[in-house]
Amino acid sequence: MSVEHILNLLASGWSENQILENYPRLKKKTYSQFLLSYKIFLKIISDRENIDKLITRFIKKYHIFVM
Repeated sequence: MSVEHILNLLASGWSENQILENYPRLKKKTYSQFLLSYKIFLKIISDRENIDKLITRFIKKYHIFVM
């Protein structure tokens, strides 16, 4: 099951229980980790200044030349 598929189910109004019942191979722990990761991702992309700092640190750390 892809992340995109889970996001589409959530956007369609599916609850956590509906997803877990209909996809028994998806474990609650994995689903919870996915949600936490997605919340962190949303927080990072919603904070443009933070993104710029992360990119700058990455560039400096890995000595990437940017034109």
